[in-house]
Amino acid sequence: MAVLDRTQGFRRAFWRDVSSSVSMGFAREAVMDSGDRQVAMRRTAEMAAVFMIGDGLLGILQPTRHVELWRSRFVIVDNLVRPFGGRPGRRRGYGVVQLVAGLALASRLRAPAKSVTAGDIDG
Repeated sequence: MAVLDRTQGFRRAFWRDVSSSVSMGFAREAVMDSGDRQVAMRRTAEMAAVFMIGDGLLGILQPTRHVELWRSRFVIVDNLVRPFGGRPGRRRGYGVVQLVAGLALASRLRAPAKSVTAGDIDG
């Protein structure tokens, strides 16, 4: 029984420490300076470029499969892919547009003035 009590005590202490660290981290991250906002915007743009490039390639290489995967009973989602249903050429054309736009966006992105390093994260 003593082993169980020590284990439970350890678990409680561990989770208390984790939750304290997490909440302090969120509080610290809640206030962003302009440099942090710029990095966040660059990361968002990078994710958009990655999505456009990947989705464009899938639309070019596998247009029918890709459209059928995204058909949905949710009207909003289905309305996005309905124009491409049964029209693989149209989806391929849109894929080329996505690919070019994603590459153009990615080529315009620049690294921030100061790179984030492991030391910045830990410290």
